[in-house]
Amino acid sequence: MARCHWIIQQEPKLNILRATSILLTQLPMILFIAGSRDLLLGFNQTDAGFASLVFLFFSVPVINLGWIVAEIVLLVRKSREQGQLASMQMTGIALFFFVESVAIDLYLLSQVRM
Repeated sequence: MARCHWIIQQEPKLNILRATSILLTQLPMILFIAGSRDLLLGFNQTDAGFASLVFLFFSVPVINLGWIVAEIVLLVRKSREQGQLASMQMTGIALFFFVESVAIDLYLLSQVRM
């Protein structure tokens, strides 16, 4: 836990990317479920609602992929400084959220009715 806490303190700009990626990963599923239960008061039936869902459909995996690349760059930089392999914990978390965002996109794609 101390090592992870040290990583969070050392990279405050990366924390913004981490928080954005984590929150945006859940947003398409929340919008889909809220729209199917009519909790958005008809927003999902407008062009803007569909456009926002399509935008999130394409942008969330790209943002999560950027998070993975940033974590790998940080891992390589820390490994070179320390002379040994640094912890891959945050890279694994980034990979998990990328896989989750792709799975959510595939689920939403399977719910599309022609």
